[in-house]
Amino acid sequence: MNKLKAIEVFVRVVERGSFSQVAEELQHSQPQISKTIAALETSLGVALLQRTTRKMQLTTAGEKYYQHCREMLNALDATEQSIHQRQNTLSGSLRINIPVGYGTRKLMALLWRFMHTHPEIHLDISFSDRYIDLLAEGIEMAVRIGQLNDSSLKTRKIGDSTRYLVASPDYLFQRPVLSSPEDLKAHDCIVYGLQRQTPGFWELHNAQHERWKVNVSGRVRCDNAEGVFSACLNGLGIALTPDWLADQAVSQKTLCRVLPDYMGISMPIHAVYPPGKYISQKVRALSDFLKKGLHL
Repeated sequence: MNKLKAIEVFVRVVERGSFSQVAEELQHSQPQISKTIAALETSLGVALLQRTTRKMQLTTAGEKYYQHCREMLNALDATEQSIHQRQNTLSGSLRINIPVGYGTRKLMALLWRFMHTHPEIHLDISFSDRYIDLLAEGIEMAVRIGQLNDSSLKTRKIGDSTRYLVASPDYLFQRPVLSSPEDLKAHDCIVYGLQRQTPGFWELHNAQHERWKVNVSGRVRCDNAEGVFSACLNGLGIALTPDWLADQAVSQKTLCRVLPDYMGISMPIHAVYPPGKYISQKVRALSDFLKKGLHL
């Protein structure tokens, strides 16, 4: 006999005053309900109910037992509600890692909104453009842009970063006019990355899905998106820059679109989690929040 289930049936019978009504509510037969009450009485060694063909009433022991059972079930309901409320209230520390440029320009406002929505959350934010070891550094979630090489990580795509070509008006003044991606070879291009022994390649496509892979070079290489952007603003060449970095400068005309019919390959944005680790509710909630915010 399941004692808790038997107690719930007993309390229902007392409060409904009917075996048949409880049987209908629980989708059991009336004999099953009677059998459950009888088993409970046997386990206690006392009669709880006096039943005749016309009425049912509690015995003295049954009255006392019912009061205690009702209090116990009320306490159990209150405990379950408290647990549900706690689960719905996110709290505690959350250690995350985000890229420097994308983090400061795009994610910070979303993170502050997340904290206002969940006032019991404490965020520890690490900024880095390098691929750090999440487990070694105790990171519960990281945001990464580009193709992921570590297949052991748990991942969730939360957005995309489109890229296009830009240059400052000062750089473009009296420079050769560009009409196709091949013309980039005659220009200074600001390359992301520091491997100077290997040439930089930019992959571009147009609306007809034609693709070009162009070997580019220039006076500046940089392993930080903000550094590439700053060099471009200062007239040191053409940059293949993400939209979140260049849109405002283009709208303010401090940068100009170059070869506007051609775009860089879109870069996926992922939330990543340490391998083999349980993803907590607060981590899931943050990735949900970022995904929704990045698509607004």
